[in-house]
This record gives sequence, structure tokens and C-alpha cells, in this order.
Amino acid sequence: MIMVTNRPFIKLNRNSSKLYEMLRKRSTSFSLLTLIALRSRRTNEINDGIEVGEALIGDYKEYGATQQIYRSDKKYLAKIGEITIRSTSKGTIAKLISNEIFNVNLDESTNITTDGTTINQQTYNKQTTTNNKDKKENNAKNVEQEPDYFFPGNKKITGRDKLIELKEQNPIIDVANRLGLNAPSTGATTAVKCFKPNHKDDKPSLVLKPQVNKFECMACGIKGDVLDLIQGVKGIDFKGAVIYLNPNFYKSLLKKSAAKDYLEERGITKETQEKFGLKNQGNTLAIPISEGFNVYRHFDGNRKFSCTKGKSPVIYKAGYTFENVICFTEGIMDAIKLWQETGRPCWSLSHGGALTFKDSFLEEFKEIETVYIVYDNDKEGQNGALVVREKLGKDICKIVQLPGGVKDITEYFQKGFSSNDFETLLANSV
Repeated sequence: MIMVTNRPFIKLNRNSSKLYEMLRKRSTSFSLLTLIALRSRRTNEINDGIEVGEALIGDYKEYGATQQIYRSDKKYLAKIGEITIRSTSKGTIAKLISNEIFNVNLDESTNITTDGTTINQQTYNKQTTTNNKDKKENNAKNVEQEPDYFFPGNKKITGRDKLIELKEQNPIIDVANRLGLNAPSTGATTAVKCFKPNHKDDKPSLVLKPQVNKFECMACGIKGDVLDLIQGVKGIDFKGAVIYLNPNFYKSLLKKSAAKDYLEERGITKETQEKFGLKNQGNTLAIPISEGFNVYRHFDGNRKFSCTKGKSPVIYKAGYTFENVICFTEGIMDAIKLWQETGRPCWSLSHGGALTFKDSFLEEFKEIETVYIVYDNDKEGQNGALVVREKLGKDICKIVQLPGGVKDITEYFQKGFSSNDFETLLANSV
């Protein structure tokens, strides 16, 4: 057996915490980093504009990525301090700036730190790179050069949050069935035939994983999330896949003041917004219920309300009672408005609608002596009020009847009625 001692090699640091964080947060970026490590220039012997530690990338299909995944992977690797990126006439060039994950066996004149904090690298033209401050500035510059290719305007943070929310609201099984893949809805995983044209999948091998909302073909290796699945089956780009799930997605991102306008129209003061922690997120209003639990009021034309994934409706309390008397409204924003205008403690369902009052809520009312039910002035609201009175008991419940032409308690105060007028409604409730 002949040993080749001068053969180039790369080393993977399996004890790197950054490596495992990468695999958890964005596993596809590891494939790109591996490609860069394999291709990286190890010496400065060739004067072709590619420096030590650099590699030409851009042929993203070589590592099984789509253009969208490739671009996102570049941004992620630059953000965590593994690479810098520059555009040249030859194409996109990535440069390794840390060996915390990969040691690529560079020429001895090159020094890359294990934590990426300081770089002193001698390049082929004897130029020396700068300290970590400059490196961070270069990283930021390179990231900014990449177009924000699926979010219009400058709504990057809100847009990305909305994109995550969009994927969470579309389970992989439902999307697969919508695409005609005939996926069973039972079990932790389920398999369907792979959609790749060149993969003759006689025995279904494309595994759908509902718990993580992703898929992976155990035969050909293709994998991704719901948007990747749509792109593969429909043969469309990333933007088309987003529109497939929500035709109004991009349009909704363009309006930055929807939540602000909503609060102003309802007359919710700055003081009230601060008291209840209401968060204006452009075209979404976040309403905190408890630690890690938010209800969201949307203005994208697709749906009105959603909540933190996995959370069930609870009783929301705008103000606490000391006299065991409360008002109970159909929705959170009505409860907040009623508290603001009258100072009365007002409770509501966190989400779910007029007819979703559960028996499990009864424990919350065990010390309450009087409940004024102030539901919306429509058929569903009136029926919902009867359901609540039936569950809590007619002896403690009184239904407040809003005047004709008034939709809900918020509109009641918007039309100029005062807190004294509301007290008269309470006195006349039955």
C-alpha cells in the first residue's frame, strides 16, 4: 500500500458548536460550505485573481440546491462569519475566513483563526487583510449586495417572519394532497412517489415529515420544505410557490402602516398600546397573551386572526376585577377598547370566535358574581352570547344589547357614545 503524504486534504471539526447550530438552523448551508472547502485555493502559485482560501461558486445545482436556497445559504454563511463573498467577471467567489468547522490545509503562509475573530492572511499579491472590524463590515457589505429577491421594498424582517408563518400555516401533508400527490394523513411520516421526472419511483420513497413540515426522498436525496415541494411539483420559481400558497402575500408586504391605521381607526391610544404590549408589525398587529403566546391580527386579505402555533384559546383579561364584576366581549380588541373607555375590567376569548366558549373556561369565572356579555350585534354574536350565558349560568349573566346600527362595542364608542351611555346599557341589560 502506497501512502501519498503530500495529497491535499480537509479536516472537519466535529466538536464545533457552530457546526451543530448550522445543521439545526440551516442544514443546506453545510453542503455549500463543504463545496467551498473542497474547492478552496490552497496556495498562491496561480495568478488568476483567485486568492488563497477562495473558491468559485454559483453552480448551485452541483450541490443539489435551488437558486433561492443557494442565495440564502450564502447569506447565512456570511452572517455567521464563515465566508465573505465578492462578485467578479469570473463569477461569484467565496472566501473561507474561519477554520472553526473546516480546516482546508492552506499554505503555511496563510493563517485562519479557529473562531473567526482575527484574520491575518498573506495573499498571492502580498496584501494583508484587516482585523475583525473590517471583516464584519465586508460581510455586511457582501450580504447587502445580495438582492432581497423575494421581499418587495425594505420589509426584510417582517417579510421573513411572514414567510415562516406562511409555511407553518400550510402543513406538508395538506400541500402534498393539494398538489395531487395523494398523501395519507396518518402516522409520523408518510411516503409518496417522488416528483422528479428522471426518478422512476415505482415504490414511493418521498417521505413527508409533518412534525418538521419537510420532505426527503430516501432514494434520490432531494429534500426541502413546503415551498421547495411546490417548486418541484409545479415547476415554478420561489415567488410562484409563495403565491401558490397565498396570492396576496407580496401585496400585503407593501403596506407598512396597516396595523398603525387599524389602531388609529379604533381610537386605541398610545398609553393603551403600551399597557397591553400591542406591537405594530406593519401589516400585522401582535397581541401578547402570555409568555411565548401571541395572537395576531392580520391585514393581508387572507385571514383576520392567527395565534402562536400550538396554542389553544384562553380567557384574555384586560384589567382585573376587585368587585367580582366583569364585562365579557367577543374579541380581544373589543375588550381593550371597552377597558380604555370605561375602566371596567373586561375579559374575552383570546381567539376562536363567538361560538367557541369551552367548558374548560368555567374555572376562570368561579369567583365572578356578575358577567355583562357584550358580544357583537349580529346573529353569530347574539347566538354566542346565549351560549356563554347557558354555560356560566343565567343567574350571573346579563346580555348587553347594543343600539341598532352598531356592529360592536368598539363602533359604539366610535359613534360618540360615552362611558355614561354604556352604564345605561348595563342597567338595561337582561
